[in-house]
Amino acid sequence: MASRDNRSSITIDIDKTDLKKLKVFAVDHGKSVHEVVSKLIQDVLNEPPVLNDETIHAMKEVVDRKDFVYANNADDLFDKLGV
Repeated sequence: MASRDNRSSITIDIDKTDLKKLKVFAVDHGKSVHEVVSKLIQDVLNEPPVLNDETIHAMKEVVDRKDFVYANNADDLFDKLGV
């Protein structure tokens, strides 16, 4: 967790029912609302990116070593790729 000197405060508006559920969740898990919300924020910020179908396909091609372009150096690679 960040040190007190490295933190800022925010204010959010949430549904009263959701706040009540959040407080109950925090108590049930032996945490403060601050700890629960901070953990959720960190989980979202550290979540791995969602890969689209094109990226997944390209990654599979790399693993299967399909359509590799071999080059002697960067200039040779750019020439072969038409860049």
